[in-house]
Amino acid sequence: RIWPVYVLLLLLNYILVPCLVEHNPQHAWQITSTAPWLYYVLFVQNLFALALPGPIGPTWSLAIEEQFYLAWAPIARRLSLRNLAIILATAFVASPVIRAWNTGLLTPTHTLIHLDGLAIGALIAVLLRMDTFSKPVWQKLGLAGIALGLFGVGLMLYRGTAFRSEEHTSELQ
Repeated sequence: RIWPVYVLLLLLNYILVPCLVEHNPQHAWQITSTAPWLYYVLFVQNLFALALPGPIGPTWSLAIEEQFYLAWAPIARRLSLRNLAIILATAFVASPVIRAWNTGLLTPTHTLIHLDGLAIGALIAVLLRMDTFSKPVWQKLGLAGIALGLFGVGLMLYRGTAFRSEEHTSELQ
């Protein structure tokens, strides 16, 4: 459902806007022809150090979702629920560690840095399918998740984020 809007956004950003804003058609063509189209078409713009123009800057998160869904479906079909749970729990723990220890090797929008949210959602789905926890255990896990989320918000407010703190602002530009 999102692909038509996504394609429209790319067309507007790279074709219509340069043609309307630039008074020089040659310069408008140069902007359009040198755009990193392939990165956006393949949903890998988050993996490379690209200057993401304002209107399409947030598409890095869409790229992460597409990468996850394209990779996860074949994995989920081949592995047992137990093995899926192990992989997802590992991704959930590893992603914040990678994010904290990233020294610039990965872009601030890299999939490995932002995989924890998708991993925890998929892990909950797998655990529900496994039917291994009782209702009281799920309630305790839910409360623990809320507490962990509040801790994360507090930490973010204290330390800042890669997208709001001044030390990382230059990395994104």
